[in-house]
Amino acid sequence: MTVIGLLHPGQMGASVGAAALARGANEVIWCSERRSNATVARAEAVGLTDATSVAAVVDLAEVILSVCPPDNAVDVASAVAACGFSGTYVDANAVSPATAEIVRLALAGCDVHARIVCHRSGHQLNAALVDRLLREGQIVHEWRRSA
Repeated sequence: MTVIGLLHPGQMGASVGAAALARGANEVIWCSERRSNATVARAEAVGLTDATSVAAVVDLAEVILSVCPPDNAVDVASAVAACGFSGTYVDANAVSPATAEIVRLALAGCDVHARIVCHRSGHQLNAALVDRLLREGQIVHEWRRSA
């Protein structure tokens, strides 16, 4: 596998990061900037590497996983786009198709191969479900844009 950037290792995101490491990711990096002490503790507990800023995550990661509250999905995508991300972007948030389209538009200027994943079953993500979503997720949009 590759270097994965995780934005952000909250209660759900930390389990996603742990699942990625367990399934062979070389490294899972994250951004401690403006994160709580509880988030720092969760990230450390599952072995994630702190890259300190979104810009550093964007620079180092080949794949970025967005796991955040749905209301923050557009902001996370916009922050990643503002840093000029080039790679695979996975929005693994419980967003509506309309929000997925806004996320897609936020990333439109980047050289990104994006998969916007809507997960709306209400189940809390666990390692098996994360693995299934990353391999077989309900893909709302997939596109390639080259600069």
